[in-house]
Formats: sequence, structure tokens, C-alpha cells
Amino acid sequence: MTVAVAGGSSTVRGPVAAGQRSFRMVADVADAAATSATVRVRLVPAQGGSPVTDTLTVQLPASGQPSSELIQRRGPATANRDSPAVDLRFRRNEQIVIERSESAEGTTMARLLDRSGAPMNIPLSIDRRVDIQSTAWTSVRLVLAPLAAGDYLIELDGPGGKSLTALRVVP
Repeated sequence: MTVAVAGGSSTVRGPVAAGQRSFRMVADVADAAATSATVRVRLVPAQGGSPVTDTLTVQLPASGQPSSELIQRRGPATANRDSPAVDLRFRRNEQIVIERSESAEGTTMARLLDRSGAPMNIPLSIDRRVDIQSTAWTSVRLVLAPLAAGDYLIELDGPGGKSLTALRVVP
């Protein structure tokens, strides 16, 4: 995978397990003035065959603004492992996990809101961890079983800023 911004590029290589539907890799491209990045992904089958290449442009947050969260799902379809989520439609037998890097120490508050923005009395679990690259991460987990089909928001407020993540629970 190659990530390119106006000031340079970064290439990351790593294996993707056979049958895996998604993957996550971290590329470090430091350009505070960049507003977008071009991501080029090239997958080469281990057993031979034609490689698959795709390119997309990602909008970057302004310097000093919170970055986008990493959204994952966990449930029977992912063999009860956290797996990156692209589609924000979830089933009641799943969990949604939102992770974001935090640049400063502090407490992150999380709450579930209904589609009109009213707070709901559904608990969210919040964990904080530091990865091997010394990046602090806040992880928020919501079990979707008590929710009816509909639209919801997860509000995070902490050192990384304030953000809203929309999700839909489907039947």
C-alpha cells in the first residue's frame, strides 16, 4: 500500500490472510499542510494470479483537528473478532467498536443518542491503551442487542475533540 501527499509518500507492506475481507495498515506521512492523500492499494495473490490494484483519495482533517475514527464490527460474521467496518449498517447480534488516537491525556466521554439527538440510557464501554508505537488510543464499544432497528449516533468528547458517528441498526 502506498500513501502519497504533496510533501512525499510512504509505502507499507504486509500480509493479508486468505479469505480476509478487510485489513488495516498504518502509513506515516507527515505533511501538516496536506488536505488530501492518495492511497494506492495493490494486492498480489500468494499462489499466483493477477494482482488487484485500486486507488482512492482521502480527505485529511485540518492540522490540530481530531482525525477520523477507526470503526470496527464484531459478531458472528467476523468470527467474533474486531474487523474494520466500511458499511455502518449493523445487526443486533453485532458490536460496534470506535477507536481514535488521542494526542493528550484526559478523559473521553461517550454516549449513545437517538436519531433526534436525545441521549439514551444504554452503556458504552470505554478503554484506553497505548500501542507499540507509543500512540494512545481510546476504544469505545457498544453492544447493539438492546437496540431496535433505526438510526443512532455515538458521541465522543475528549482530548481528541468532539465527534459524532452515525450508525444504522438493521433487522
